[in-house]
Amino acid sequence: PPVPRGVDRARQGRPLRDRHRSRSHGNVRDGRATEAGKGLAPRPQTALVFGLGADAKAAFWVKVAVVNPVTPTPSAVVTYDLISKAPSAVWSTDAGPLPYGDADDDAPGVAVTVDSLKLENGNTYNRVLATYPHRITNGYIKGIFPSYVVQANDKLRYTIGLKYDCTGGKVRYQLKYLEGATETLLGEWVETCDNTLVSVEKDLSTLAGKTIQLVLIVSTEGDFVKDFAVWVNPRIEH
Repeated sequence: PPVPRGVDRARQGRPLRDRHRSRSHGNVRDGRATEAGKGLAPRPQTALVFGLGADAKAAFWVKVAVVNPVTPTPSAVVTYDLISKAPSAVWSTDAGPLPYGDADDDAPGVAVTVDSLKLENGNTYNRVLATYPHRITNGYIKGIFPSYVVQANDKLRYTIGLKYDCTGGKVRYQLKYLEGATETLLGEWVETCDNTLVSVEKDLSTLAGKTIQLVLIVSTEGDFVKDFAVWVNPRIEH
């Protein structure tokens, strides 16, 4: 009769190894089963019987599904955090050196990290790097960050936009890197007060092995009109 549910079949009938004696894909010689030319150990004399029926002689099939394990995708690791490095960056404007951490209303320019800042899309963000340019026509602000050795598959990620209540604001963002005395442009974007933010991802793989300094620049497009530019969670991930 069928084995009742919940009964451990390993304790019923004749040994599992011996199933080859009644139905096998290979050959049986002298109590030893072979499959695809590979020998299986002979049945121990003291083994428990394993099978169906009153005398445990009825054969049955077992289907074994081998599932390939799924390797989880590793999560990205932040290898360089521009928020924590910002106080160590060298900040300047067209007016000269700029101290880090100035108040929002400082006319010569502002470089400071902020939490709980409401941006032009109406949402509030933490880990925001505020970079407000010098409040003059074609004014700018520039930050040169501490050096970093680029690794293969590194990606620089951040989101740019303007602070809430930015009507009339228009700025140009520039991302550069400094290698020795040479400054190279990686990308630039013009952002207006349009109630949206722009997410950016830059693949740094071509710079792998090089020691660079990231350079962030924000400049006004003409007159300063609420050009309160920010970088949300700027970081290098690996």
